[in-house]
Amino acid sequence: MLMAFIRVVCVVVGISFLITPGDSNVVEGKEKSKRTSASSSKAKSASKNSGKGKAKRGKAKRGKQGKSGGKSKSSASQVNSPSAAIRGDVLRWILANNTGLGSNFLNTEPPQRTIKLPNGRTVAIYRLKQFHATNFRLTFFARKNEKGSDVVPVMEERLRKLMCLPAYYEFIKKHRKSYKINGKKVSSEQAYNHFRHIHRHLGVTAGKQYKAPVGGGGGIAAPSWAVFKAMNIFHHEACHCIGINHDSGGLSGPLSGALRTWDRQKKWNYSLIDLNQLPVR
Repeated sequence: MLMAFIRVVCVVVGISFLITPGDSNVVEGKEKSKRTSASSSKAKSASKNSGKGKAKRGKAKRGKQGKSGGKSKSSASQVNSPSAAIRGDVLRWILANNTGLGSNFLNTEPPQRTIKLPNGRTVAIYRLKQFHATNFRLTFFARKNEKGSDVVPVMEERLRKLMCLPAYYEFIKKHRKSYKINGKKVSSEQAYNHFRHIHRHLGVTAGKQYKAPVGGGGGIAAPSWAVFKAMNIFHHEACHCIGINHDSGGLSGPLSGALRTWDRQKKWNYSLIDLNQLPVR
């Protein structure tokens, strides 16, 4: 009996010995598969993170390109500069064939300054269309579109052409050595440049509620549209909108009177030369 019991125990132990290695292999296989799946998931998440990093770096590069694109502001300001009003090849020709002339001559040289053009002509710069486009930008609009209001664009064109004349420059230079603008004393050259570099768009009103012509702030007014046909009134009231009062020293009074004389003499009746229409050979 004892021997039989021993035999049974040995058989059971042997069987358990045979089964245990297989079971451990299965467990190890499961653990390996778990570790493999975990490592693969980590690799996938790492690849995703690296992809995000690349995307972020890509965005950063686009951001830098955006900053460099900010040059468009400077190019916009260049378009508005006086020299930009002239076609490039025409401007280069003018500068090469007119000694001592700067690229911004439209805004710096006196109106009587003569220059040679590509077509062989020699003219004063006030005769240039580009001179009128970049100087004396005092423009007007009728606040009401009614009978008689069509006088506004006519008077605007005539006034600006008279202001561009060398006579306008010479009057300001010779009438007095100094003037008062915006309550400050300025030289005659500064006074002329105040008009020359002005850029205002003024409203014009007519109505019986106005007992006399008046100007100030953003516009001028008179009892009727016909009043504005007098150039001295048109210029005088506009002066009050750009810092020039009765105590200016003659800019709103005698100068306005001179403009009326020139208007009657039709000194605004001159043609303009468009530099951008000239061929360069």
